[in-house]
Amino acid sequence: MYDIIDCYIRITLSRVTGPVNAQCERQSRAQCERQSREQCERQSRAQCERQSKAQCERQSRAQCERQSREQCERQSIEQCERQSRTQCKRQSRTQCERQSRAQCKRQSRAQCKRQSRAQCKETEQGAV
Repeated sequence: MYDIIDCYIRITLSRVTGPVNAQCERQSRAQCERQSREQCERQSRAQCERQSKAQCERQSRAQCERQSREQCERQSIEQCERQSRTQCKRQSRTQCERQSRAQCKRQSRAQCKRQSRAQCKETEQGAV
């Protein structure tokens, strides 16, 4: 008697709960999949953004470093050339001035000696 009632209850319950359980499972699976998909998309989007941001920053940094290095090299070469040019002009000017001053002094000295020698001779001749 109990077996028949137990069996009837089980059958009835399975008829009622079976579709409910199946529907619940379907819903929860679909919901779970949706959630996971959305969460996955969110995560992957965030991860992608993070990666792309980091990659972009890395690229920018590397590019910036490269550009600034190139610019710096270009500037320093130009600056060096400018400096060299002005320094060269300055050096050649000072060297030229030094040379001309030295030459002038040498000439003056020689001229002075020449003049004084000639003057000395004149005075000697005048005395004699």
